[in-house]
Amino acid sequence: PNLMYNGNKVKYGAKDITFKWFTTDEATDKESNCTEPGTYAVKVFAGESGNYSSAGSGHEVAKIIVSEENVPMSKVKITGFKGSLPYAQGKAVSQNAVLTYKDKNGEVTLNENVDYTAEYRDNYDLGIATVTYEGKKDGNGYKGRYVGKVIKTYKITGKYTLRESGEGKNCMISLNALSYPYANAEIKPEIKVTATITGNDGIKETRTLVQGRDYTVSYKNNKAVAAADAKKNGKDIAPQVIIKGKGSYVFADTDMKKGIVKRFAITKSSLGSLVLTISDVAYSKKENGYQKTKILFTDKDYRDLKLKLNRDYTAEFTTSDKSSTPAAGQVVTVTLKATENSSYTGTVTGSYRITDKKMHTDISKAKVVVNPNSNGKTQPCMYTGSGIEPIKGGNPGLNITIGSGKNLKPLEAKKGDGSGDYEIIGYYNNILPGNNAVILIRGIGNYRGIRAVKFKISARGLNTRWGGVYVQNQ
Repeated sequence: PNLMYNGNKVKYGAKDITFKWFTTDEATDKESNCTEPGTYAVKVFAGESGNYSSAGSGHEVAKIIVSEENVPMSKVKITGFKGSLPYAQGKAVSQNAVLTYKDKNGEVTLNENVDYTAEYRDNYDLGIATVTYEGKKDGNGYKGRYVGKVIKTYKITGKYTLRESGEGKNCMISLNALSYPYANAEIKPEIKVTATITGNDGIKETRTLVQGRDYTVSYKNNKAVAAADAKKNGKDIAPQVIIKGKGSYVFADTDMKKGIVKRFAITKSSLGSLVLTISDVAYSKKENGYQKTKILFTDKDYRDLKLKLNRDYTAEFTTSDKSSTPAAGQVVTVTLKATENSSYTGTVTGSYRITDKKMHTDISKAKVVVNPNSNGKTQPCMYTGSGIEPIKGGNPGLNITIGSGKNLKPLEAKKGDGSGDYEIIGYYNNILPGNNAVILIRGIGNYRGIRAVKFKISARGLNTRWGGVYVQNQ
């Protein structure tokens, strides 16, 4: 400090005045050399010249604060920090490290929230967590000896333990239905697994698990008709889905080798729900020869279900002329009834014609072009998301011809008055891309028989026009 007397600056030193430093502790107020951190009083005393005088205790003119040397957190030793810690099922996963600093006076253990703070991020969920060790701060900055920060990461490893019931329930497993009709094939219900998981923000969230990545599915007893609680000779024969955790997920409710079991029922399938086609039969002089028709049951994708007469169903034939040798042009009605011990139920009726081989041309001899290109050849139909039904003169188109050269004849689709050469019975498996879409065609008029025509549906690329909008692949 500068001292003035009568407008003149007072000189420092032994001649006029001297300055001395004292501790501010009233109990130990004594001169100090300021070698330790703390608050000190600066006092002025009269010098040897005798020009000034002062009280024996001196005159305090200022206080000074001597701080400890700042220690960067990067120089602090961190002991017990783990590079990997186990997942705590949604609870915060924190380190149990000890922070120390060693100086000339020895080693000091830092106290959390006194000397430093530890701030965590992403430490609830599996993955990489972060902790920031930083010197203690207040509104004016660092308030202690330790300054700066150190950022460290560690892994949180383990598995999500899922419980479908009881205390700690955190997941739900559901089938898209509890009962399914018999299909002469494995029944594979769609599975949905959701889990409530605590995210890295500490907030619970619902996640839909992915089959194949988060869990696996297998099936048992899933082909034959059976109730969801079916037993035979004390043995469980109910149709079942077995779900097992995979990857980061494990189910706590069950033996891990067996998995969680969901039972469902397979019921008898109604004949009326199936696709029935009955082939025309050529005239025969043999009694009841007209009954030698081909009866075919398929599913909606035109897959042959391989039903057999007298095993799965019975057939009762009735001719339009009540004859056992019906003439060409007559119609035969067939009533098909599921047998009691089969996997089917109900009754369905169909019909077919008695034809003359000379008068009626087999529709299988016709040439069928689906979605013809500029050269008149078949090309794939483009996927639209809806059922694709090629028809004559439509988009996509359908051309059916018979013969060749000068004898080439286009066949006509059935008209409103019933005339024509063929009728379309139905379209099957005609939505998704693939090679197995089917048009089922029946000959009428001068044509006989049934023809299943397969066609291809190709996936729509990004460089195509969709709904009037052109989307280009980038």
